[in-house]
Amino acid sequence: MEQFRDIKEEIVNSFIAEFNVSGPKLTLDQVTARIHISKKTIYKYFSSKRAIYDIILERTSSYIVEKQKEIQQDDSIDLKEKLYRILTIVTPYEEVLDTTRLAELKQAEPEFHEQLVDAYSVHWSVVSDLFNQAKAAGVLRDGVDPALLIQVVSGAMSSFLSGEFLKKSSYTYSQAVQDLAKLLLEGALAD
Repeated sequence: MEQFRDIKEEIVNSFIAEFNVSGPKLTLDQVTARIHISKKTIYKYFSSKRAIYDIILERTSSYIVEKQKEIQQDDSIDLKEKLYRILTIVTPYEEVLDTTRLAELKQAEPEFHEQLVDAYSVHWSVVSDLFNQAKAAGVLRDGVDPALLIQVVSGAMSSFLSGEFLKKSSYTYSQAVQDLAKLLLEGALAD
């Protein structure tokens, strides 16, 4: 018996694969050729390229929020570990997407690029709460301001999303996020 084929997921995954090859210049024809479907089939699920970008961003944002809540509510891990885990969340899409190509979106899809950067700038309330808890518990070094930490992290993440830093370095997105978290927490947390 033939297994059910999730065409919508195949379209999204093919879109990401083609983005990794062609950047934002990818065409829906490339997507259809990769998974052997018609363009009409794509339009059954998505009205445009932008709609595919939007669903990837929506799913990425939802994943981050869900993981943040899950980590925050996990009483089996201490505050330092919660901060590290939250700061190093990398979504399944971020794992497979060539984030160095995101810089090209700034020129090709400026509105979407702005939406992407904005989406990453709003997910800091849980991190802020944890930094404030760390300050109240004496886990943060004296004089370390949680608001400044959030500004540093969000600024670095925006830089990673612009793709320029990653293009010029040997870092992957995941490695950059992990090293940023280590550096930040080693400097900010009391021993």
